[in-house]
Amino acid sequence: MGAGKILCIIGGIVTLISTFFFSLFSSVFPAPLTYIESGTVYGNGLTFFVHMLDMFTNADGISTAWSIAAGVTIEPFMIYIVAVILLIFSISGVLILIGVKSRAVAIIGSILPLFIGIIILLGSFIALPEFLNGFSLFMIDGALVDGIIPFDFGLTLPYDLHPLIPGEVSIGTITLIVGGVLGLVGGILGPDEF
Repeated sequence: MGAGKILCIIGGIVTLISTFFFSLFSSVFPAPLTYIESGTVYGNGLTFFVHMLDMFTNADGISTAWSIAAGVTIEPFMIYIVAVILLIFSISGVLILIGVKSRAVAIIGSILPLFIGIIILLGSFIALPEFLNGFSLFMIDGALVDGIIPFDFGLTLPYDLHPLIPGEVSIGTITLIVGGVLGLVGGILGPDEF
């Protein structure tokens, strides 16, 4: 088996685990929102699937709430665009695994985990525009199994969804970036034997 195949397999598995079982970030919500409970919430791919139906059926309500929170006008069609981007992000680990047979699929599948992981890390060091932090609102909810899913290991890097909502980056962000890099390198090397 070639090095590209091995890197794609490892990168796909790491991306899937960090997307669905690790917490990318955690925050403490002071009050409940439209579809988010108050208390400690975690950002990961499983909670996106919980909220995906809301995004497609209640785009007007979500865009209104997001517009009030961000202070800018968010149109409902932007909610659909974010939903499609997050759907592709959620299946990106599978795309990297398919990259064992096709280099282009591995490269395409590794771009979005790298982008989202880097945005979350950048959000801990610099102030990002509200619309970049806003996509994170669709990936947060309380723990599915308290203390187990999502596994939250905070890195003490601050990640504030909003100035009033403090949070921190978790280990899932780092493993997401590692999986994306492994998938990208595996896609560049390709599935051919050397």
